[in-house]
Amino acid sequence: CGRAGRGSRMTTRRYLRERHLYPRRALVSRKYTKWRRKLLLESFPFVCHEQPVSLGACDKVFSSLWLSECQVLCGTKCNQLLLYDTDVHRVIGIPTIPRPATFITQDTSPRSGMHSLARNPAGTVLASGGENINDVAFYSLPSMEPYTLGVGHEDWLFALAWLNDDIILSGSRDRRLLVWSMSNAQDCSVMEPVSSYCLSDDLVRDMALCAQKQEVALLSPNGRLRIMDINVMTKVHTVQAPAVTDNVCVTINSDQSMYAVGSSDCFLFADTCCGRWRRRVELPPDMQAVRSLTFRDHTLAIGCGTGEVLTYDIRNNQYLGGAKPITLVPRKGYMRSTDVQYQRHFINGHLNQAIYTLSYSKSGGQLFAAGGPLNAPFYGNFACVYR
Repeated sequence: CGRAGRGSRMTTRRYLRERHLYPRRALVSRKYTKWRRKLLLESFPFVCHEQPVSLGACDKVFSSLWLSECQVLCGTKCNQLLLYDTDVHRVIGIPTIPRPATFITQDTSPRSGMHSLARNPAGTVLASGGENINDVAFYSLPSMEPYTLGVGHEDWLFALAWLNDDIILSGSRDRRLLVWSMSNAQDCSVMEPVSSYCLSDDLVRDMALCAQKQEVALLSPNGRLRIMDINVMTKVHTVQAPAVTDNVCVTINSDQSMYAVGSSDCFLFADTCCGRWRRRVELPPDMQAVRSLTFRDHTLAIGCGTGEVLTYDIRNNQYLGGAKPITLVPRKGYMRSTDVQYQRHFINGHLNQAIYTLSYSKSGGQLFAAGGPLNAPFYGNFACVYR
């Protein structure tokens, strides 16, 4: 490497030499790198580009989770578990875990799909739905080898949340909250929950863990947010959202100071300290049905049932872009054209593709967005990575 002149780009050799001789300069360089990364994250919706993802002929994508900076896992309505590699653009199907032959399967309802994926804090175990839509399947990471199967729910599994590396909660349409311990899973093909809690008339549609306060927020479709103490599993308080319907998602920000709840025509913020609603934010005109939410620093990404991804700035209390929000609209994905209703009404028209799942990679530089037709009878999917 030649010697760089004043004002020119610093070579790697010169940077390493100066870092060794002048540690303080290296500290300044690290601060600059951190500032540059923060600036890039804040401008993400303005500078990102879309990388389409082809998932084949599967139905709607309901859940997603980044396993690394180049691998994202997603669960579908047709009960498939798919692993997508962003570097080689390859999709790998992960086998679901079935019940043993000794178990009598009583469920005859149509598949509801995999609505939740969760990884324990140590990154050693993944929890998802099983082959039976009521079960909790556990996989070893990073190999994705089947580990064990949790059998206990009597209806569709909707939500999962790890309390620590050993304990995980699961919420279902059977109005029960089950607690599972991985210490019971050793040398067992099937395990049972260590405890069960009845939630009276509230089914669990989604949940979010507040580790700082040792609480978990349980969301029901009628807009009720129930806060429970995870140490004694008792209700701390209940917050009823005012005049909202079709609540399907709840999430918590990085500093765990507020929850965000999605609704049919708006999203709301609730304080984790006192459990009160902070504010309500209406969706822009012609957009409806919040289907997914995810925080990154001081911004909230919103996936709509009409196929748009919005970004809301919490500090400035406005959408990025102001009066004309910056909107990401994924390209059209796969649709099964043999459906009679699709051929009759939409084959030459527009069919809304709902954003059912949003998830940022650990670095925050990639956003996975996926979903499918908002109309339940239609079969199809779409997925993309914004980077």
